[in-house]
Amino acid sequence: TPGPPTPLQPTALRPGLMPVPTGVLTPGRPMLPAAAAILPPGAASPVPPGPPRGFASPFAGPPPPRLPLAPPTPAVKLTDGMPGPEALSEEKESCARNIEKELRRREQGLEEQIRHQREHLHNVAESRKAQLLLEVDNQVKQQELLMSQNYNEQLMLLQRAAQQQRTDLAQKVSKLELEYQQRKAQEEYLQQSYEIQRENYEAQTKILAELAELRKAQALAGVG
Repeated sequence: TPGPPTPLQPTALRPGLMPVPTGVLTPGRPMLPAAAAILPPGAASPVPPGPPRGFASPFAGPPPPRLPLAPPTPAVKLTDGMPGPEALSEEKESCARNIEKELRRREQGLEEQIRHQREHLHNVAESRKAQLLLEVDNQVKQQELLMSQNYNEQLMLLQRAAQQQRTDLAQKVSKLELEYQQRKAQEEYLQQSYEIQRENYEAQTKILAELAELRKAQALAGVG
Protein backbone atom coordinates (compact mmCIF):
# COMPACT_ATOMS: atom_id res chain seq x y z
CA THR A 1 0.00 0.00 0.00
CA PRO A 2 1.57 3.33 -1.05
CA GLY A 3 2.24 5.81 1.73
CA PRO A 4 0.76 9.31 2.01
CA PRO A 5 1.85 11.83 -0.61
CA THR A 6 4.66 14.23 0.22
CA PRO A 7 3.68 17.94 -0.08
CA LEU A 8 5.34 19.62 -3.01
CA GLN A 9 7.72 22.45 -2.32
CA PRO A 10 8.49 25.33 -4.73
CA THR A 11 11.90 25.05 -6.28
CA ALA A 12 14.60 27.43 -5.22
CA LEU A 13 15.53 30.26 -7.46
CA ARG A 14 18.91 30.27 -9.03
CA PRO A 15 20.43 33.43 -10.47
CA GLY A 16 19.69 33.83 -14.18
CA LEU A 17 17.15 30.94 -14.34
CA MET A 18 13.39 30.92 -14.29
CA PRO A 19 11.88 28.93 -11.47
CA VAL A 20 10.59 25.56 -12.50
CA PRO A 21 7.71 24.81 -10.14
CA THR A 22 6.79 21.27 -9.40
CA GLY A 23 3.25 22.39 -8.66
CA VAL A 24 1.26 25.64 -8.53
CA LEU A 25 -0.87 26.39 -5.52
CA THR A 26 -3.69 28.89 -6.22
CA PRO A 27 -6.24 29.90 -3.59
CA GLY A 28 -9.61 28.37 -4.40
CA ARG A 29 -8.13 26.18 -7.22
CA PRO A 30 -6.61 22.74 -7.20
CA MET A 31 -2.87 22.24 -7.66
CA LEU A 32 -1.87 21.97 -11.28
CA PRO A 33 0.88 19.75 -12.52
CA ALA A 34 4.21 21.31 -13.31
CA ALA A 35 3.77 20.57 -16.99
CA ALA A 36 0.57 22.68 -17.10
CA ALA A 37 2.27 25.51 -15.19
CA ILE A 38 5.02 25.95 -17.76
CA LEU A 39 2.88 25.53 -20.90
CA PRO A 40 2.67 28.60 -23.12
CA PRO A 41 -0.60 30.59 -23.23
CA GLY A 42 -3.32 28.98 -25.36
CA ALA A 43 -1.67 25.53 -25.37
CA ALA A 44 -3.80 22.55 -24.44
CA SER A 45 -2.73 20.79 -21.33
CA PRO A 46 -1.89 17.14 -21.76
CA VAL A 47 -3.13 16.44 -18.24
CA PRO A 48 -6.88 16.79 -17.52
CA PRO A 49 -7.77 19.40 -14.89
CA GLY A 50 -8.02 18.24 -11.37
CA PRO A 51 -5.64 17.23 -8.66
CA PRO A 52 -3.15 14.48 -9.45
CA ARG A 53 -4.01 10.92 -8.44
CA GLY A 54 -2.98 10.24 -4.91
CA PHE A 55 -2.77 13.90 -3.91
CA ALA A 56 -5.44 16.02 -2.18
CA SER A 57 -5.72 19.74 -2.42
CA PRO A 58 -6.24 21.56 0.92
CA PHE A 59 -8.75 23.77 -0.83
CA ALA A 60 -10.72 21.15 -2.77
CA GLY A 61 -12.64 19.59 0.10
CA PRO A 62 -12.49 15.93 1.06
CA PRO A 63 -10.43 13.66 -1.21
CA PRO A 64 -12.21 11.32 -3.62
CA PRO A 65 -12.51 7.70 -2.57
CA ARG A 66 -9.54 5.44 -3.37
CA LEU A 67 -9.88 3.15 -6.33
CA PRO A 68 -9.27 -0.54 -5.67
CA LEU A 69 -5.71 -1.68 -6.38
CA ALA A 70 -5.05 -3.60 -9.64
CA PRO A 71 -4.52 -7.36 -9.20
CA PRO A 72 -0.87 -8.40 -9.16
CA THR A 73 0.62 -9.64 -12.35
CA PRO A 74 1.43 -13.35 -12.15
CA ALA A 75 5.13 -14.08 -11.90
CA VAL A 76 6.77 -14.96 -15.17
CA LYS A 77 7.93 -18.56 -15.29
CA LEU A 78 11.52 -18.28 -16.45
CA THR A 79 11.96 -22.03 -16.66
CA ASP A 80 9.12 -22.58 -19.11
CA GLY A 81 10.36 -24.53 -22.11
CA MET A 82 13.64 -25.46 -20.40
CA PRO A 83 14.51 -29.07 -19.59
CA GLY A 84 14.72 -29.94 -15.93
CA PRO A 85 17.61 -31.63 -14.12
CA GLU A 86 16.18 -35.12 -14.74
CA ALA A 87 15.64 -34.37 -18.42
CA LEU A 88 19.13 -32.89 -18.62
CA SER A 89 20.59 -35.97 -16.93
CA GLU A 90 18.73 -38.28 -19.32
CA GLU A 91 19.76 -36.12 -22.26
CA LYS A 92 23.36 -36.19 -21.02
CA GLU A 93 23.32 -39.97 -20.71
CA SER A 94 21.70 -40.29 -24.11
CA CYS A 95 24.27 -37.98 -25.68
CA ALA A 96 27.06 -39.86 -23.91
CA ARG A 97 25.73 -43.17 -25.27
CA ASN A 98 25.47 -41.67 -28.72
CA ILE A 99 29.02 -40.35 -28.43
CA GLU A 100 30.27 -43.78 -27.37
CA LYS A 101 28.36 -45.46 -30.21
CA GLU A 102 29.71 -42.94 -32.70
CA LEU A 103 33.20 -43.39 -31.27
CA ARG A 104 32.98 -47.18 -31.58
CA ARG A 105 31.56 -46.87 -35.08
CA ARG A 106 34.35 -44.52 -36.13
CA GLU A 107 36.96 -46.72 -34.44
CA GLN A 108 35.63 -49.75 -36.27
CA GLY A 109 35.60 -47.78 -39.51
CA LEU A 110 39.18 -46.64 -38.86
CA GLU A 111 40.27 -50.20 -38.02
CA GLU A 112 38.58 -51.47 -41.17
CA GLN A 113 40.27 -48.76 -43.19
CA ILE A 114 43.66 -49.61 -41.67
CA ARG A 115 43.02 -53.32 -42.31
CA HIS A 116 42.18 -52.66 -45.98
CA GLN A 117 45.24 -50.44 -46.31
CA ARG A 118 47.46 -53.13 -44.77
CA GLU A 119 45.99 -55.79 -47.04
CA HIS A 120 46.52 -53.54 -50.04
CA LEU A 121 50.06 -52.80 -48.90
CA HIS A 122 50.79 -56.51 -48.44
CA ASN A 123 49.28 -57.34 -51.82
CA VAL A 124 51.36 -54.64 -53.47
CA ALA A 125 54.43 -55.88 -51.59
CA GLU A 126 53.78 -59.49 -52.64
CA SER A 127 53.25 -58.42 -56.24
CA ARG A 128 56.39 -56.32 -56.08
CA LYS A 129 58.34 -59.18 -54.52
CA ALA A 130 57.11 -61.57 -57.21
CA GLN A 131 58.09 -59.05 -59.87
CA LEU A 132 61.47 -58.51 -58.23
CA LEU A 133 61.99 -62.26 -57.93
CA LEU A 134 61.15 -62.65 -61.61
CA GLU A 135 63.54 -59.84 -62.50
CA VAL A 136 66.23 -61.34 -60.28
CA ASP A 137 65.62 -64.77 -61.80
CA ASN A 138 65.96 -63.32 -65.29
CA GLN A 139 69.10 -61.50 -64.27
CA VAL A 140 70.51 -64.69 -62.76
CA LYS A 141 69.73 -66.61 -65.93
CA GLN A 142 71.35 -63.94 -68.05
CA GLN A 143 74.39 -63.98 -65.79
CA GLU A 144 74.51 -67.77 -65.96
CA LEU A 145 74.29 -67.61 -69.76
CA LEU A 146 77.10 -65.07 -69.86
CA MET A 147 79.12 -67.17 -67.44
CA SER A 148 78.52 -70.27 -69.57
CA GLN A 149 79.61 -68.43 -72.67
CA ASN A 150 82.67 -67.10 -70.90
CA TYR A 151 83.41 -70.57 -69.55
CA ASN A 152 83.13 -72.11 -72.98
CA GLU A 153 85.38 -69.45 -74.45
CA GLN A 154 87.97 -69.85 -71.73
CA LEU A 155 87.71 -73.64 -71.93
CA MET A 156 88.29 -73.48 -75.67
CA LEU A 157 91.28 -71.25 -75.12
CA LEU A 158 92.65 -73.64 -72.50
CA GLN A 159 92.08 -76.63 -74.77
CA ARG A 160 93.81 -74.85 -77.62
CA ALA A 161 96.69 -73.92 -75.37
CA ALA A 162 96.92 -77.49 -74.07
CA GLN A 163 96.81 -78.87 -77.59
CA GLN A 164 99.53 -76.48 -78.63
CA GLN A 165 101.58 -77.49 -75.64
CA ARG A 166 101.02 -81.17 -76.44
CA THR A 167 102.03 -80.53 -80.04
CA ASP A 168 105.07 -78.62 -78.97
CA LEU A 169 105.91 -81.34 -76.47
CA ALA A 170 105.49 -84.05 -79.08
CA GLN A 171 107.68 -82.15 -81.50
CA LYS A 172 110.25 -81.56 -78.82
CA VAL A 173 110.14 -85.20 -77.79
CA SER A 174 110.39 -86.29 -81.39
CA LYS A 175 113.32 -83.99 -81.88
CA LEU A 176 114.98 -85.25 -78.73
CA GLU A 177 114.30 -88.84 -79.72
CA LEU A 178 115.77 -88.20 -83.14
CA GLU A 179 118.74 -86.49 -81.58
CA TYR A 180 119.10 -89.36 -79.15
CA GLN A 181 118.99 -91.91 -81.92
CA GLN A 182 121.48 -89.93 -83.89
CA ARG A 183 123.76 -89.63 -80.92
CA LYS A 184 123.22 -93.26 -80.06
CA ALA A 185 124.20 -94.23 -83.56
CA GLN A 186 127.20 -91.96 -83.39
CA GLU A 187 128.03 -93.34 -79.98
CA GLU A 188 127.89 -96.88 -81.31
CA TYR A 189 130.03 -95.85 -84.21
CA LEU A 190 132.52 -94.24 -81.91
CA GLN A 191 132.44 -97.27 -79.66
CA GLN A 192 133.06 -99.53 -82.61
CA SER A 193 135.83 -97.24 -83.77
CA TYR A 194 137.29 -97.33 -80.30
CA GLU A 195 137.16 -101.07 -80.20
CA ILE A 196 138.85 -101.31 -83.54
CA GLN A 197 141.48 -98.79 -82.55
CA ARG A 198 141.95 -100.49 -79.20
CA GLU A 199 142.35 -103.86 -80.92
CA ASN A 200 144.76 -102.30 -83.36
CA TYR A 201 146.65 -100.63 -80.57
CA GLU A 202 146.82 -103.79 -78.59
CA ALA A 203 147.91 -105.71 -81.67
CA GLN A 204 150.52 -103.12 -82.47
CA THR A 205 151.65 -102.99 -78.88
CA LYS A 206 151.94 -106.74 -78.85
CA ILE A 207 153.83 -106.73 -82.08
CA LEU A 208 156.11 -104.01 -80.82
CA ALA A 209 156.62 -105.90 -77.62
CA GLU A 210 157.43 -109.03 -79.54
CA LEU A 211 159.80 -107.06 -81.72
CA ALA A 212 161.41 -105.58 -78.70
CA GLU A 213 161.84 -109.02 -77.20
CA LEU A 214 163.16 -110.25 -80.46
CA ARG A 215 165.65 -107.42 -80.74
CA LYS A 216 166.63 -107.90 -77.16
CA ALA A 217 167.10 -111.56 -77.79
CA GLN A 218 169.10 -110.83 -80.91
CA ALA A 219 171.16 -108.33 -79.03
CA LEU A 220 171.90 -110.84 -76.32
CA ALA A 221 172.68 -113.42 -78.95
CA GLY A 222 175.06 -111.10 -80.78
CA VAL A 223 176.88 -110.24 -77.60
CA GLY A 224 177.25 -113.92 -76.75
